[in-house]
Amino acid sequence: MRHSDILPLLAISALPIIAQNLSESYAPVYVNCPHNTTFTRPASEGLNPDEQTWVHNRKRVVAGALSKYLSNANMSDFDIDHYISNLNHSSHYEAVPTIGLAISGGGYASAIMGAGVIRALDGREKTSSAAGTGGLLQALTFLSGQSGGSWVVSSYTAAEFPMSDDLLDYWQPQIDRFTATTNGTHAATIESIVLDIATKAEAGFNVSVADLLGRINGYEFIPGPRGGLNVTLSNIKDLEKFRNYEMPLPIIQIAAVTNKDPNQLGLLVPTNRTPIYEMTPYEFGSWVEPADSFANMEYLGTTMMNGKPANSSVCVKGFDRLNWVIGASADAYEYWWLENHSNNTLGQFPKRSEVKRTPEGTYTLRKRLEPVFPAEEVEGLAEPFEKYFGLDLNSYTYARVPNPFRGRSNDPSDDQLKLVDATEVATSLPLAGQLARNASFIIAWDDNTDAYPNGWENGTNMYQAYRYFEEHNIPFPIVPTAATFIARNYTTKPVFFGCDAHLTSTNDTRAPIIAWFPNAPYSSYSNITFFQNQTPIPRAHDIWNNTFNEITQAAGALDPEWSACLACAAIDRSLAKVYPPMQRTAQCQRCFDRYCWDGVSAPDYPGHVDVDLKLVLNPNLSYAEWNATIGKALQRDP
Repeated sequence: MRHSDILPLLAISALPIIAQNLSESYAPVYVNCPHNTTFTRPASEGLNPDEQTWVHNRKRVVAGALSKYLSNANMSDFDIDHYISNLNHSSHYEAVPTIGLAISGGGYASAIMGAGVIRALDGREKTSSAAGTGGLLQALTFLSGQSGGSWVVSSYTAAEFPMSDDLLDYWQPQIDRFTATTNGTHAATIESIVLDIATKAEAGFNVSVADLLGRINGYEFIPGPRGGLNVTLSNIKDLEKFRNYEMPLPIIQIAAVTNKDPNQLGLLVPTNRTPIYEMTPYEFGSWVEPADSFANMEYLGTTMMNGKPANSSVCVKGFDRLNWVIGASADAYEYWWLENHSNNTLGQFPKRSEVKRTPEGTYTLRKRLEPVFPAEEVEGLAEPFEKYFGLDLNSYTYARVPNPFRGRSNDPSDDQLKLVDATEVATSLPLAGQLARNASFIIAWDDNTDAYPNGWENGTNMYQAYRYFEEHNIPFPIVPTAATFIARNYTTKPVFFGCDAHLTSTNDTRAPIIAWFPNAPYSSYSNITFFQNQTPIPRAHDIWNNTFNEITQAAGALDPEWSACLACAAIDRSLAKVYPPMQRTAQCQRCFDRYCWDGVSAPDYPGHVDVDLKLVLNPNLSYAEWNATIGKALQRDP
């Protein structure tokens, strides 16, 4: 977005009085506080009771979905009928595996590829079903995303999981929402979006870059009139498919800087100890200090004290607009600003790609050659907040929310929480919420552009996840450094972690098995930039085809047993929970011998090792040749 994109706006004082209807205004509304409602609760209580009930009923549906999925996965020596019968007869469906999909941060690239992952796992898709991976989507209990990953998670969820091709038709990814000149179904002018945001400011709430990004991207990803204006995260509970337990529970991961975090050029920036928060249709909160609590999502935005509304007569609804949620989850504005005001030495985002091991064993940062966001774009995002709202940098940088834990957390002085993109904290993989819910198997799609020079993955993101959760005493598979990923060619294929319970941080099965999938070139060079504003439809389908080839291993052409191998990993942790316990089959053991990390690490090395990948399915076609022919043709809309 450029300065010229933002034209003079109506004065805020000329705006109409806030409407008490979420479909008419972006502003949250004030309502009478309900009686007999839990507004906040300690994390030590475990899952929200309503979520526990929902998960129990979802597990019943998952058991049926697993029967269909496993029957199609080409498992040669596994007694599916016996297994499913045991699942259905287990107490409260406790033996049913808790399966999740986590889509990493990575901006628009992660959103478009995350949709490709979902499509490749969807049992309703004929090609996915034929490849033997289709149906695993229907067996998910949880679906998590952060930053760009939250866009695709929110989009599928709000639309009640339509067929992916239908959702792409709605997205209209070829449209650049940042340069729209008219208001329509799929885009709106910056002027009208800023006026929407102004209603929120006039109602007394802080506004920020998160609101602007969320409203712009809402016209692509959130279904409904005016860019899904009235869609809230808490209202997901009212959707028919959610009420019937026919879709997974969405978990959006985000972080919050505190006054204890480092200050760089006047802005607070997170560290690897910065707390991670989550948002679900039920609650907002964190499993760790200083919050260590959860708040009712429906009433997020209410001024709270000691777990109750500060004014028992005044509560807030509609703060949790899904537009704001996806904007807040991807709000890394302080990093973008710092890069452009420090000669690209601060705000290293994603910082995992900058880590360099020196011969002395210490770590340094390599200066990024170019900023993630050009200065013109960064200034354009700031302009309406400075010019029309009179806000300073610190005010509009963070996605601020009235602190629902004020008075009961370890940092009661904060009237507001300052939310940022959780990709700034250790890892861009949104795994925390699934680990807290005792997931037994997680598919982790990683599109975090860790590796120089071309933005592929080198495993550092997954390694940083292991380090983060190990430091927080959360069971997690042991993961080697990038040196092992590169030496063992894990950069171009899926790898399973935690198959051997001894290769976990707790030396037991409390940690899940995680199937890590890096964005890699199979049939197409898919290393697109994460901040691009538009994607031609042919290119979107091309990216989906590349993702399909990775998730399905070229529909089994690279390994005829692959679909069975993925199924083996999905159910492995549950085998010991059925009665009588079942053992891994010979086929599953063969699979694990091929795809599980065995604990053998390559030696670390000083300096950087570039990752320059070729097409897995056509290694003789260079990027230059591909880009000049196929890539060029894909840039044209039909």
